[in-house]
Order: sequence, then structure tokens, then C-alpha cells
Amino acid sequence: MARRNLSLAAVLGLILSLSAPAGADTVALKPDHPGRYTVVRGDTLWGISARFLKDPWQWAKVWTVNPQIRNPNLIYPGDVIVFAYVNGKPQLMLLRAKTIVPPAAGEAAAPAPKMPPASASATQARTAPSQAPLAVYKLEPQVRSEPISQAIPTISPSVIGPFLTRPLVVSREQLRHAPYILEGLDNHVVLGDASKFYARGLGRHPARHYYIYRQGKALKDPDSGKTLGHQAVYLGDAKLVRPGDPAKLVITQARQEIFPMDRLLAAPSLQPPLPYYFPHPPGRMVHGRIILALNNLADFGPLTVVAINLGRNDGMKDGDVLRILHHGSKRIDPVTQRNYRTPSEDEGLLMVFRIFDKVSYALIMSATGPIHMYDVVKTP
Repeated sequence: MARRNLSLAAVLGLILSLSAPAGADTVALKPDHPGRYTVVRGDTLWGISARFLKDPWQWAKVWTVNPQIRNPNLIYPGDVIVFAYVNGKPQLMLLRAKTIVPPAAGEAAAPAPKMPPASASATQARTAPSQAPLAVYKLEPQVRSEPISQAIPTISPSVIGPFLTRPLVVSREQLRHAPYILEGLDNHVVLGDASKFYARGLGRHPARHYYIYRQGKALKDPDSGKTLGHQAVYLGDAKLVRPGDPAKLVITQARQEIFPMDRLLAAPSLQPPLPYYFPHPPGRMVHGRIILALNNLADFGPLTVVAINLGRNDGMKDGDVLRILHHGSKRIDPVTQRNYRTPSEDEGLLMVFRIFDKVSYALIMSATGPIHMYDVVKTP
């Protein structure tokens, strides 16, 4: 957990100092990056990092621990990220708001936080000369206690939340051994909200809550043609009423019509917290394809959840970032009338967030054009 809970301030604190020496392994800054930025509710670490870095996923190259801040792995709304120069070297300061109050009418503004002269001039250079005076913020480094749930997430939880616990990819073995619905009470064939039903295969120690799903389309490798798994179509939720064989359950939420032979998978009784991903390139060279878009469209863009034909067996890990390239295609040369293949072109980035044996789900973080089925993904 500690490895994933990285504050942007801790992550970016070394950015400028790394970019100074000639020939160093540098991380490219955006030329218009702000002198300071106040974190607001709804921000994500990826989005904030993109304000400063040309490639936000390069956090791993610039990470450093900030010993002045307790629990530097998290940042919160109200925190202020400030560029400063120390001994001629640019660094990042994290200021946490103790009080945020504008000066009263007729009251002199409180002095701004003390900063080295070079930092002040750098900040002024990025501030429009005509900008009106703003309210005074009293900011200082300090220790504070905040629930972890209030920390800024890496990516938007509303986008990936539904895909973290529900069954998405299942193998033939899982399908063969999964509990299944026998029939509804009173011989009902079609089940919906509040329907009670009998099921078998729950075992001697059944769970209290279950997801209901149905086998969907086979996910095939576009190169080898092998089946990597089956998409699990989520149908709804059920709660155990009485254990046994058959057991009795009731549907607490139905997203689609539910029928006998639909399958059950034990669900957690409590929703797990959203993981804090640490974006990074894979530890080795990988090469795969996009094999499914969860929005079922032919072309898709940022914040689309997709499946790729790389999984745990290929060494994929949560937070792995991959380049997306439009795969080359065969064309006919208009002069020679012979076939030639166009080269692959960069189209964007995606980040892996849930991994199965042979398949992973990933979120498209950025795109320069439409992303397509079977586009190539590889180590950046």
C-alpha cells in the first residue's frame, strides 16, 4: 500500500533538479507549468501531474520522500504545490493550509509565505501582470490527521469503481464449478428485483452476498486465435436467505432479466477501498493488443475501460502504463501496385488497473485520436 500511496508533492519534488544537469536522465516539464497549484476536491494525481509533466506516468523516475511532511504519500484538497529554488536548485514545496481567510476590510494583508528570492521571481514570471490581488492564504507546513479516503486518488474512482470487484473475465474452469440458479420460487422462470430463488453449489460455508452473472463472449487472442477467457456479463446481486442444498436466496438488485442456469460468484460484504495506483512502465518489454472495449463502440477515447491480451502470466502489474499504437495495415502502392504495410503510429497511453491470468483491464488515460480494436499496446 505504501508503494502506491504516493503524493504528487513527494513524486514531483525532484522533477526540476533532475532536469537541470546536461545529459541526465531527465523528465520533460511542460513549458507552461504553473508556479503553484492548489489541490481541489475532484482532482486526481494523474491530472495534477499532467499540469507539470509532459508524460505524467514518469513519476517513478522522479519520486523522492519529503521528510518534512508526515505521511508524505498522500495529498489532500487545500494542499498547495509551490515551486521554489534552494541553493540555486529548483525544488517543490508542499504547503498545507492551516487557515484560509481573506483579510477583513481595511486590514493589511498578511505577509505571503517566505520564499527564496529566486523562487519569488520565478513565481512572478508566471503570473500575469494585470492579475488582480487575491485573498491572502495563510499556509505553512504542518502535521494534520485526515481519513485516507479523503486523499486525492490517482484516477477517478467513478470510472473504474464498478470494475474492481464484479466478475469481468472468467475461465471455463470457473464457469464449470460456479454455483448456479435452479429456479425461482413459485416456478418463476424470469427473475427480477426481490425475486426469491433456489441455487446449488454454494458449498458448506456459503457467502452472505453474491454477484449474478452469465457467460458472455469469448475473448480471443487476435494473433494466435486462442481463447483467453470469457467475458462475464453482470446481471445483479443476491443475498443468502437460507443455506442448504438447494440454498435459498433473494435478488437485491437486478440489472437485467435473470434466468435458471445463470451463475453466482461470492461478493465481498463490504466495498473495498479504491486502490492508490502508482503508474510506472512494466519491468520488461511487453507487446499486446486491445481485444475489447467495455463501451462496445468501434472507436473510443480517454476514460474508456478496455481489455488487453496481457495478464498475470505475462508479468503485468497494477499501475503498468503502456503506449497505444495504431497497428499498421496492408495497402496497395498506387505506382507499383504491390502491397506494403504502414508503420504503427502513437495514439495514446493506458494504465492497467485489474489483472486476470491472461487478460487485464486498463483505462485509456490520453489519446491523440480515436483508439480502435486490436490496436497495439507496448512498453513505453
